[in-house]
Amino acid sequence: MVKAFIEGPFGSPAIDLYGERFKAFLLISGGIGVTPVQSFFNHLMAQRTRGRPVRLAHLVWSVRDRALMSNVLG
Repeated sequence: MVKAFIEGPFGSPAIDLYGERFKAFLLISGGIGVTPVQSFFNHLMAQRTRGRPVRLAHLVWSVRDRALMSNVLG
């Protein structure tokens, strides 16, 4: 079991897309807020194929019900 205490959101969505300071990422989104978070994730994966040392990246998406997922994912 993992306990997590989460606050926010604060400020605008941002991620260090160009630095090499961080090598592990956990991106969390809810509902239709997945759009910018998915874009960040895709950008990180593209950088990884170009040699950025991304060791771990997870995208967690929480939705109200399965119907939303099938509408978005096709």
